[in-house]
Amino acid sequence: MTSNARPCVLSRSSGVLVPLFSMPSTRSWGIGEIGDLVYMAEWLRSAGQSFVQLLPVNEMAPMQTSPYSAISAMAIDPIYIDLRSVPDFQAAGGEGSLSLTMAASLRAARQAGKVEYSLVRRVKEASFLASFARFKEAEWARETERAAALRTFIESERWWLEDYALFRAIHAREGERPWTEWPAGLRRREPGALGKAARELEDQVLQHKYLQWLAHEAWQEARRAIRPLALFGDLPFMVDLDSADVWANQGLFNLDGSIGVPPDAFSATGQNWGMPAYRWDEMARADYTWLRQRAQRSAALYDGYRIDHLVGFYRTYVFPADGSKAYFTPKGEDEQTALGERLMTIFAQAGACVIAEDLGTVPDFVRASLSRLRIQATRCCAGSGTGRTKRTASRFATRWTTRPTRSQLPARTTPSRLPSGGTRPNRPNARRC
Repeated sequence: MTSNARPCVLSRSSGVLVPLFSMPSTRSWGIGEIGDLVYMAEWLRSAGQSFVQLLPVNEMAPMQTSPYSAISAMAIDPIYIDLRSVPDFQAAGGEGSLSLTMAASLRAARQAGKVEYSLVRRVKEASFLASFARFKEAEWARETERAAALRTFIESERWWLEDYALFRAIHAREGERPWTEWPAGLRRREPGALGKAARELEDQVLQHKYLQWLAHEAWQEARRAIRPLALFGDLPFMVDLDSADVWANQGLFNLDGSIGVPPDAFSATGQNWGMPAYRWDEMARADYTWLRQRAQRSAALYDGYRIDHLVGFYRTYVFPADGSKAYFTPKGEDEQTALGERLMTIFAQAGACVIAEDLGTVPDFVRASLSRLRIQATRCCAGSGTGRTKRTASRFATRWTTRPTRSQLPARTTPSRLPSGGTRPNRPNARRC
C-alpha cells in the first residue's frame, strides 16, 4: 500500500516543541493561552525557527491535568481561552468585575511558579458564566451578527459539537460523575432521556457551544497571525473512558478492557493506562468514520501533527478487566500491517502532515511499513543512549559543534516570560548549521 502523504519537511528546518500551557505571557491568567501563540511565534521567527509543536489541547476532564486523558477528542479546552480578548467579558466589566475572592485567586494563579489548574479553572469558569450571560442578552436574544456567527459555527461543527455539549452539561448536573454511573436512560443514550436532558439543560448546552466557538475564533486568528511559522500538534492515541466520544460511540470501544503496553525495559509487568481499547472490527464496519473525523479535526487545527503511540494503531495491547491474560489485537502480523497501513493512509489523506511517534519497542515490520508509506518517524537526539539513537545524537551533536563553532552560536535570548507586546527580544545572530 502506498500513501499520498506529503513530506512534512521539504528542507532542513528547526522549531520548538512546547505545551501551550507552558507559554504564558504577562497578560495570561496563570496558564498559556491561545493568544500567547502569537507572542511565542514572534520570538521564534526572530530566532530563525520554522515551526512550533504543541502537546494536545483537547479538553481535560474535571480535576485532570494530563492532556492525554481527554474528555473530548474534538473540543479545545476552554481553559486556553484568553478572556481579555472576549468582547462579551469586557462588556460585562472585564477583570474589574471579578469579586474580591476571584481577583485574589487570579493574582495567586498569575504569581504561581507552575500552572495551578484548580485556581485557573475556578476563575475562568466564573468569568465564562458572566461572559455567556452578557452574550445571551446582548447578542443571542437580539439575533445580532455575532449570534449568527455562533449559529453558523454550531451548524458546521454539529457532527461532534451536539454530543459534546450535551455530555458536558449532563456531566456537570450529575456532579461530574463518570457517565458509566449516570441513570440508565442517559447511560444507554435512550432518545427520550436525551431529549428530556437537552430541554432541561438548554442554556448549559448552548454555553458549551459558545465556549467552543470562542476557542475556534481565537485559534483561527492565532493561526493567521503566526504565519509563516507552521503549527504542529499531537493526536493522542485514545481518549478517556469518561469522555463524550466513548459515551456517544460506545459500540466502537471495548469497555471490558483497557489499553497499555506489554512488559519491557521500563516495566516488568507492562503498563496499563486505564483507557478503553478500540474494537477494530466495529471500527472497520463503520469505515473508521470516527477516526476519519479525528484526522479531519486535527487537520483543521494544525499544519501537521504527531501520531501518539503509533504502534498501537498497528497492534493494540489490551488488559482484560477480568484479570485474564493480556493480548494484542489484531493477533497476526499480516492483520496488524493491514490495519496500521489503512489507518495511516486515513490520517495522511486528511490534509495535514503526519509524523509517527515510533519510540520505544516497535517491531521492524512497523518501521518498514512507515517507510513504504513515506510517513516520517521520530528520533530522540539525546546525549546518551545506545544503538541507532546514540549514533543519530552523535551525528547531530557533531554538526552543531563544528559548523558553526560554539563561539558562533546565538546568544541565549529565552525570556522567563514571553513579552505581552510593545517590546521583543533582540533578534539573535541566527546561523544555519
